Amino acid sequence: MFHKSLTRKFFVVVSSEPHLLFVQFVKSILAQGCLSPLPLEVTPIHWTYDHALRLYPLPDLLVFCDSLSEPYEVTQVDCTCINPVSHKC
Repeated sequence: MFHKSLTRKFFVVVSSEPHLLFVQFVKSILAQGCLSPLPLEVTPIHWTYDHALRLYPLPDLLVFCDSLSEPYEVTQVDCTCINPVSHKC
């Protein structure tokens, strides 16, 4: 059994409200500084092109094109992140 102070570091409570879910998603991407924040075991990294997915320095605008999500706009750390109106792939 985990000690209570350790469990805070490993588990994230996901909100059921869509807007708060988008805020958590944007915070995660910006905090990790990468558009592919998955571990090496899950996705291979082509080190020659790894720099293209980095978010340093943070851009003024970051556009996510998620066709399964609702349109949203979130501003964190002077970076506006948007998902435009739904589109078909």
